[in-house]
Amino acid sequence: MVQAALPSGSLITANYAAEQNREVFAVPGSIHNSLSAGCHQLIKEGATLIEGADDILAVIRDLQIAQGLAPVGSKKADMPATKTSEQIAYAQQIEALPAEMRAIIDAIGYDPAPYELIEARLEAGVDNLSAVLVDLELQGIVTVVGGLYSRQYS
Repeated sequence: MVQAALPSGSLITANYAAEQNREVFAVPGSIHNSLSAGCHQLIKEGATLIEGADDILAVIRDLQIAQGLAPVGSKKADMPATKTSEQIAYAQQIEALPAEMRAIIDAIGYDPAPYELIEARLEAGVDNLSAVLVDLELQGIVTVVGGLYSRQYS
């Protein structure tokens, strides 16, 4: 589960899955986001905390080993996590940016953020913040959905 408010249909579904001995995964979110409260509750109740695909693959590998379906050490999940070429290119693109633009990306953080929050997080005022955000969006570094700015990749 990625987002769920308290209460929600997603929580009901996750609880049914747990009652049937199915794996329940939850992605934690900001403690200030009401849509993360359901995920946090599930994690408290024993759902597997997921931070990336490798976490899911590890659980699947463990289940396969427990069922005798996969010998230990034979799966790709045993290998260290590697970034995709897109993520590497994105990181290189950010490194090549001027310090002011990197500061704005840092101010966005890892959860979708409104313009006002980005502005408040910046220690030094940024001239033409709107123009810089549009430039970052045009470069594919930042996306905007419903007035909230997000990094393209974490």
